[in-house]
Amino acid sequence: MNPTDSPSLVATATARRDWSAERVFLAAIFAVVGAGMIIASAVSYQHEYTLARANGQVRWVAALVPFTLDGMIFVAGAAMLWAAMRGVRGFRRLLVPGGVMAVGIGVTVAANYYSDILARWLGPAVSASAGVAVVLMSAVAFWLLGEVRKVARGDEPRPAAGCSCPAPPLTVAEALPLARARLKDAGEQYGEQALADRFGVTRHVVRQSLAPRTPEPSLNGTAGA
Repeated sequence: MNPTDSPSLVATATARRDWSAERVFLAAIFAVVGAGMIIASAVSYQHEYTLARANGQVRWVAALVPFTLDGMIFVAGAAMLWAAMRGVRGFRRLLVPGGVMAVGIGVTVAANYYSDILARWLGPAVSASAGVAVVLMSAVAFWLLGEVRKVARGDEPRPAAGCSCPAPPLTVAEALPLARARLKDAGEQYGEQALADRFGVTRHVVRQSLAPRTPEPSLNGTAGA
């Protein structure tokens, strides 16, 4: 038999090829998304600069205001990306970055929509927007710091105390019968050698674990319950 025809080698080569294709696919997606973000940010910056400049802000202030408005989206998006990579889920747990993301999107859309409007109320709104944006971005930063500490300590949500789900098997002897039944239902090999290979144990261990349990005799000589 050719060593290159080994099922494990074929599976490894297939996995590597799939991973390479997936990396190319992901790289293409992120490249398109990045290009779109750069274009949208440039357009948004021009509209927000025009709005601030037309409503009483000096040139250098008007040039900095868009960074605070779009900065909320960037900071909240980065925090939610970190949460997705770390498996942090839940509406309440992601309420801070999600809320700041919604506010940032709303403010940016409104600033682009009203970019060519001159109104008395827009001057104070533009002036206050930078301070509000800094407060919200700081809230996201503090939230992220707290979540990083939780992940570092291993503080994860615990299941409810009244859960009726069966406890997972703790030993090989408990897991082997379950694995054998699952493999049998799936139409896969479920013999002693197949189970031994999957669990990394000897066939003797598998045979002992699958052997029927005989009840121990009680003190009065009858079979125990």
